Amino acid sequence: MGQQVIVLSGAWIQAVGTVAAAIGSTPALYLPHIISKELRLVGNALQALGNAMEAAGESTISLETTGNKIQALGNLTVIYGIVAEIPYVKKQQFEIAGNWLQAFGALLAVIDELKEIRTELFSIIGNTMQSWGNSMQAVGGILELRGDPVTGQNLDVNGSWIQAAGAVIAALGQSQEEIRNGSGVNESS
Repeated sequence: MGQQVIVLSGAWIQAVGTVAAAIGSTPALYLPHIISKELRLVGNALQALGNAMEAAGESTISLETTGNKIQALGNLTVIYGIVAEIPYVKKQQFEIAGNWLQAFGALLAVIDELKEIRTELFSIIGNTMQSWGNSMQAVGGILELRGDPVTGQNLDVNGSWIQAAGAVIAALGQSQEEIRNGSGVNESS
């Protein structure tokens, strides 16, 4: 049961991280810049941790575990873009690359789910939304660099929230899968 607890905990930690990062990315909340930055930083750190836990908790190598590792790498790339003392354009480029990596990792998880006999619909929907949201964030970053900050920021914010909703849905799917497999966290040995 220990491995399933790691995977399930990782899914929920990732979900909390995506929500925190989405809050930090939402200018309509009028958060002070430092709070916004810290929420994005902590959110991406939690996402990286959650993805790493999900990958570590799986007993076999699969597209899903590989996807989780790539997503964690994407989160670390975004973190570097947030904290590095580099020019703004380079920061944006790291965040764009990190979002593309996260999108690709989530897409690998979708492909893995689709090939399973007992497909988990919540996981497919959730990971698809995460991939879509990360792609929107990456395109938003590109548009900002190309001189369209309004459209770019709108794509980034909407993409953040789509990713967050997807992570919560994927975590619900992981919870449902653990319950269905009889290895829920409340099960006694």
